[in-house]
Amino acid sequence: MSNYFDSPSADSIGEKLLLARGGALAVWSSSGMTTPDGQDIMNKAFYSKVVKDGEKRIGIATLSAEATLISTGEYSDHLKTWTLLGDPATQLK
Repeated sequence: MSNYFDSPSADSIGEKLLLARGGALAVWSSSGMTTPDGQDIMNKAFYSKVVKDGEKRIGIATLSAEATLISTGEYSDHLKTWTLLGDPATQLK
């Protein structure tokens, strides 16, 4: 639940990573409780899109991973809670 943002008085871990000096470029994680099996499917699909297919844009890689999860017909809770904090047009080197 790195992107859990229910408390207006506290930053989520994802926000803290983005705001830290030298911190994260972007954070893609859950804002709620989800099961590891669906997370594993999305993570593998994301890295496959980046490493195997050479996709450089973070937003396209996350959308592709979510599409892979949609194709399973399960894990709707993952699709409702996973959030990308950062610019989806950001390109990886």
